[in-house]
Amino acid sequence: MTPVHERFLSHVKIEGECWIWQAATNNGHGIFNVAGRSKLARRVSWEMFGRELKAGIRLTTTCGSQLCVNPKHIIETTYKEMGEKMSQLPLKTHCKRGHAFEKHGVVWKTKTGSKRQCGLCNKLRQGADGTSPHMGNIY
Repeated sequence: MTPVHERFLSHVKIEGECWIWQAATNNGHGIFNVAGRSKLARRVSWEMFGRELKAGIRLTTTCGSQLCVNPKHIIETTYKEMGEKMSQLPLKTHCKRGHAFEKHGVVWKTKTGSKRQCGLCNKLRQGADGTSPHMGNIY
């Protein structure tokens, strides 16, 4: 076993059949640093156990846990298939701070308009001059 394998596995906690990532995360997905680059822990597991990642392919888990890195739970899917699956899920009605999207509106972020943000949270984030001051506990 290489030092990278050992370091990777030192961040995994086995819970039933799932291997739950215990280290750094980004948007709920495990992150692992390999050769100075951050990579999704799921991808590292996929490649570490001898599988090649093809272009245009996304990895997801059969167990539904974003933090599971068990190679037996990781499957290939296309972005189209994943989009179809995600479109069948009900949309959230409130932001993580409890503000109703219906009442406060939604602000779409990113060039593709694919990330919803609470309109009220977005307004509170913006200062009077349009800058983003330190938030503190203003919510």
